[in-house]
Amino acid sequence: MTSLLGGHVEAVITGAGEASAQLGSGELRALGVSSPERIPGLDVPTYKEQGLDYTFDIWRGVMAPKDISEEALRYYENLFARMMETDDWKEATERLGWLDAYQNSEEFGAFLDMQLTQFRTVLSELGLLRN
Repeated sequence: MTSLLGGHVEAVITGAGEASAQLGSGELRALGVSSPERIPGLDVPTYKEQGLDYTFDIWRGVMAPKDISEEALRYYENLFARMMETDDWKEATERLGWLDAYQNSEEFGAFLDMQLTQFRTVLSELGLLRN
């Protein structure tokens, strides 16, 4: 984003929420969104609408040391699940264009494994993965 705003690159891929201030001020123009559907409040066509058969959601996760206690793990899982039910969280997701896709630690671990496999495949096909 810094390179784009500084005129050093012509385009970047970022989350809509991270660019909302610059989009709102007119400093930037969104060219497309990689989500399966348009983002509410952002009148920008999806890649699929523009003929590109590609979707990708930017996800965020909370990480902990691998030896976290079971008690602490459950505490944080419950904390984040409750956080997502608050009005503040719901307002932030709407304002930033986030999709709620909460996963507990086991589900998120499996998701990360799947993402690793997907990225390895794509990067290998592009010749960008070094063994």
